[in-house]
Amino acid sequence: MAEKNYRMFILHDKRLLINGAKGRQAPYDIDYLKQLYTEAGLTVTVIDAAALAGKKTFNNALCDILVIPSGPVFPSMAEENFKAFVSGGGRVITLGGFAFSRVLDVTGIMMEKEISTSLGTNKPQSTDDGVVRYNSGSMPLFDMDYTYQGAVTVKAHGSQAIFKGEADLSANPLSGYSAVTVIGDNKRRWQPLLEGYDINGGRIGTVGALLYLNSRDFDASTFVPTWNNYRNSAIAFFGVTNQDITKNKALRDGFQKLPFFMMEGTYVGVIRNKYDCYRQGENPVITARLENTTQKDMSGHVVFRVTEEDSGKTVFEQQVPFTSGKRSCQDITVTWKTAGFDDDFYVVSARTYNDSNELTDICLTGFSVWNTEVIAKGPRYVYEDNYIKLIPDDKTKQTVLISGADDGPEIFLTDYMTPLVWRQDFIDRRDMGMNLYENLQQYSWAGDTWIFNTEEERERYYRKVDNAVYLSQKYNQIYKMGIAIMDNCALTPENMGTSIETASYLARRYKDVPGLIYYLNGDMIIRPDDSLKADFNDFLKNKYKTDAALQASWGDASLKLGMAELNAGRQATGWSDMQAWDIKEYKIFVTNRWTKTLSDVIRSIDKSGKAILCEFYAFPSELVDVNTMAENLTYSNIGWFYDATTFSKTYATTDMRAIGKSGGIGEYGLPAASLLQGGSMYHTTVHPQDTIRNFTLNIFHTAFAMGASHVQYWGFQEGTMYTSMFSVNRMNDAVHRDLFYWLRNSSLFARQLRPVYTVPEVAVLMPDQTRLSSDGLTGHYAMQNLFDVLQKMQLGNILTISDTNPVIDPSIKVIFYPLSYNPGDRVYNKLKKWVEGGGHLYLSGDISYDETRRQTKTNRLNSLAGVRLKKQLSVALDTASGQPVTYTVGGHARNGRANNEIETAGAAVTAADQSGRPVFTVNSLGKGKVWFNADAAEMFLTDNSAEANMALYRQVLAGAGVKSIKTYSKQNNIKLLTQTLADGEKLFCICNTDNGNGTEDFTFTAGAKTYTVASKAARADTVVTDKNGCLKAVFVEGSVFSGNRLLVDNPSYSHIYTRDGLPLEKSRNLVVTPLETGKTVIATAAPWQKLIAVYGQIVDGVFIRYGTAESRILNGTIELDITDRMVNTIILVCEKDGEQRLVQAIEKSITEKVSASV
Repeated sequence: MAEKNYRMFILHDKRLLINGAKGRQAPYDIDYLKQLYTEAGLTVTVIDAAALAGKKTFNNALCDILVIPSGPVFPSMAEENFKAFVSGGGRVITLGGFAFSRVLDVTGIMMEKEISTSLGTNKPQSTDDGVVRYNSGSMPLFDMDYTYQGAVTVKAHGSQAIFKGEADLSANPLSGYSAVTVIGDNKRRWQPLLEGYDINGGRIGTVGALLYLNSRDFDASTFVPTWNNYRNSAIAFFGVTNQDITKNKALRDGFQKLPFFMMEGTYVGVIRNKYDCYRQGENPVITARLENTTQKDMSGHVVFRVTEEDSGKTVFEQQVPFTSGKRSCQDITVTWKTAGFDDDFYVVSARTYNDSNELTDICLTGFSVWNTEVIAKGPRYVYEDNYIKLIPDDKTKQTVLISGADDGPEIFLTDYMTPLVWRQDFIDRRDMGMNLYENLQQYSWAGDTWIFNTEEERERYYRKVDNAVYLSQKYNQIYKMGIAIMDNCALTPENMGTSIETASYLARRYKDVPGLIYYLNGDMIIRPDDSLKADFNDFLKNKYKTDAALQASWGDASLKLGMAELNAGRQATGWSDMQAWDIKEYKIFVTNRWTKTLSDVIRSIDKSGKAILCEFYAFPSELVDVNTMAENLTYSNIGWFYDATTFSKTYATTDMRAIGKSGGIGEYGLPAASLLQGGSMYHTTVHPQDTIRNFTLNIFHTAFAMGASHVQYWGFQEGTMYTSMFSVNRMNDAVHRDLFYWLRNSSLFARQLRPVYTVPEVAVLMPDQTRLSSDGLTGHYAMQNLFDVLQKMQLGNILTISDTNPVIDPSIKVIFYPLSYNPGDRVYNKLKKWVEGGGHLYLSGDISYDETRRQTKTNRLNSLAGVRLKKQLSVALDTASGQPVTYTVGGHARNGRANNEIETAGAAVTAADQSGRPVFTVNSLGKGKVWFNADAAEMFLTDNSAEANMALYRQVLAGAGVKSIKTYSKQNNIKLLTQTLADGEKLFCICNTDNGNGTEDFTFTAGAKTYTVASKAARADTVVTDKNGCLKAVFVEGSVFSGNRLLVDNPSYSHIYTRDGLPLEKSRNLVVTPLETGKTVIATAAPWQKLIAVYGQIVDGVFIRYGTAESRILNGTIELDITDRMVNTIILVCEKDGEQRLVQAIEKSITEKVSASV
């Protein structure tokens, strides 16, 4: 680099020093820094805070580069002058910690908390909507949640030319903040300089980085204001907090070169491909955006190079000279005229050289080449028996829990999300054991517009999608393709032109891709407006047929068909308000019509039977209700961002296995950003790390135990437009968060298991009109509370049936049909026939209303329940006027409100109220029985004790001969959820719903075996047994006993499972994936010869061996000493001569479509 006598100022003020490590500020030697840069050829001036604040003592005319060695501490008096310096193109190097995180009044007049500043990342503009936003004057360097420690090696990043080689820091490992930053949109480039590696050789953080602030004008579409006040500048930042790394001999030369690169280096801001996925016969066109942010004209050349992914061979290289005017940018384009592609992925680089032929910058991207043979080998699947079944090369069908992750549209819309980044993300997901990837895929920042200005614009966009689709098939991940996300479903087919065209286009383009799911809509909107008035009236005509019927229903004698107003926001005046219900029913109708229209379009083109989905809210918020709106969809799909301990009762209400539509989690997660203080919702508020971990693990394992077909985490890659909150990897440098390993361990665990749908003995038939009638969701919450009670009765697995589509399997013994006030005749007749055939039915509240909510069906009480209506006390959900009742069932008193006063007409009285009036009755009907509760009990479950609630339902279960799983615990806060697996295996999920911090021993039976698990609060422990009830796999944060015999002690919170199909005690091929340190103990009776425990990681499908864990066999147990080095690794426990076989099996379980055994 040519040396010019640039002017450097170094800020040094003793008032900015904050006691070293306590203040997370690295020490520095001002005399050393001055000498370091003087020897490099710069004119160095040391200034204090007052001089930095003075416009006459510090400005762009006096200074080219400012060095801030005091790291986190900055003088408030200098903030505005400093910002003006950077806005004017001044360069900055900040050392010693989290820059600008403490802005102080060095005069001591103002308290730190009183200072108004927007400089640092910890001072966002707002967080109110769940997004951390910064204004245009902020400098959001670093992430307060991203620290590293134990960096024993620092390596120069391969895509920069300033630093060389590596530094050994094993004698004094580095700690600090990783040098990452919010980039915003397409106006700047983050360039890593130095990376830190731990003792295992794993990358743990970015030690130093360079942020280029580009010279080009801002496009109107780049609406994120972050950094907008600064361009034609560059900031180098280093977050080391425990030592002065400028004194490291191996790094000294780089630190001396750094100012000159910042002052004189032109660089490539971005490389853009014409297409990110090419076809054979096409010539790649590559454009580099050359940025000159300096104050002078620059010249040199750019070398474009294309290399094959597999071989690393260079297949194209071209040198292009340039002359670039000061503070300007220009595009340089080359074309590789190729006779054909021999690989399916290529790495593209643009290397910039100055006029002295010195390398100044390296920028990278890549592109894929569509290979139909690779596409044909993608993750083929069928959906049947309530599960997705993957079809490996042997054409068998393998049932698996599909695990995956979601992204938003940013990966297709921002420059820094290059095909190289996408490729690594797909590799990471494969290494995690995931087999699905979803992208919302909206073509706009607004999220709901699919309008392209030209055909070429559309083709360029879809070549990006092609690249993602291709990589998904290559790395065995089903691609879940967003089509019309956030569309308003309240449209007539005539007004769905854009969505129909998009669905049709996507189906034509991707119908031959085997691993594909069509994802119609998520974050759904159902908001009819006045333009649908005629359509609404057509709906009413079809329902009522005559004016008289409509008038009677709405209670308006003047109303005529065709004249009704569509008051979409109408609030119900009560349960009997049929106008409000008809508007809700119309919303259900238009949503089903919307999904049918798009499904029919897709099915007419792609006849392969691929799944078609929407995503619904976990609650019927704004009437977005999966139970009534999924009739044209393949299976149920909801999002979950709420308390993990309430998940099981809520998820149960969305279970649609009864009609073959299973269920699953389309997105779930909690934010990990400490800055989220203003969010009012559970998923926009910061949570402790332990809470996030428990949530992540609980949802995965609980969903699996409840028969979910898929579990997807939101969101894998958030980009760097805003502060990363949910991402599996860190912002900018993609270092894995702990979250990566929580999800990896869960996915690998699940890949060993083959769930099988079996019809439970017990079902809840949900009255959809009851659930959806109340604007406050009172009826829906009543269903949740019922599930909560039944789940705590240890029934294992409970089926959900919707009375909108009541499919009743003959093997079901008991149906709970609570608050079922107005079932249609079809539902009533089906239930009556089922009871007569031997079923046991529970009813509560009333059943005597017709579908217009008039009490015209009182004969049902007699013919079905064996009781007569004596007096109406309240109308359905409007229970406030109901008769308070106290009655005793199973020795437990209950309080509630009766809808009706009844008298027996053949039924036997099971419980009477305080006045002797019958409340709870049982009636024999054919071969079955009907229990009727005049109390609207499910409205008041939370008003009664857990024992009283269980006693009520136990009467019904006992009458049908249904037994709970034998369990014992001191409290009623644990649910034992079960899932049948292939070959007689069974999964038990011990779901502790206590939000406290305690531990409770929970004992349960599995066949002839009895197990006791030390269940911690807010955990979902998992135990898997074989057909004989023997322990085969565990995931517990504690111990597992059988009687007094310890089987597992797991302080390391590991998933522990076998890879040879044997029980844990007999296996000599085990996998242990720890999340914590501690001595892990596993009982063994296997004939061990020479045990070895090796630990490592899966990287790009290959097991990288780090070392061996201390292990021993002692008193019939395997003891593993899990140290810090082993946390988040994969430990293989096997015979020494069987290590390679187990390694190969683990690798195959990652790289193949389904898991392989040893």
